[in-house]
Amino acid sequence: MVTFEGHVVHGNVATLVVALLLVFTFVYAFPAIYNFWVLFDKAKKPGWAAIIPIYGPIVACQIAKKPIWLGVIFGIAGFQVSAPSNVVYIINAVQFLILLLVGITILSGLAKQYKASRVFWLLLVLLPLAASSMVKSVIYKPTK
Repeated sequence: MVTFEGHVVHGNVATLVVALLLVFTFVYAFPAIYNFWVLFDKAKKPGWAAIIPIYGPIVACQIAKKPIWLGVIFGIAGFQVSAPSNVVYIINAVQFLILLLVGITILSGLAKQYKASRVFWLLLVLLPLAASSMVKSVIYKPTK
């Protein structure tokens, strides 16, 4: 039995949560990091920037030819803040909107710098594991 935020969670539920987090990590997070690492390398930027929370979006903005402050906002908005429970829902909604709008802006800028299909960019966001097989064929063609 585990206690989480004052609630008792039975072992089976805790095991299921850990299993789902591991599946998410291997199916979504690792392939996403790999994809951005390859895209950064193709643009002659450090690939390891894909694993650094605030620096990665800044490098993406440099490649996308977007203002650096967008990357800073995207990087900071990804962190969870502590607040009273009645305010957390509002903060989470605002964070989600910021991440969505700024992320789309950065991704659209990246799409202009690489020669790739729209399917690739959609897969990059929704199913990075599927995009991993396509990322090597993407060509970096910077625009002015």
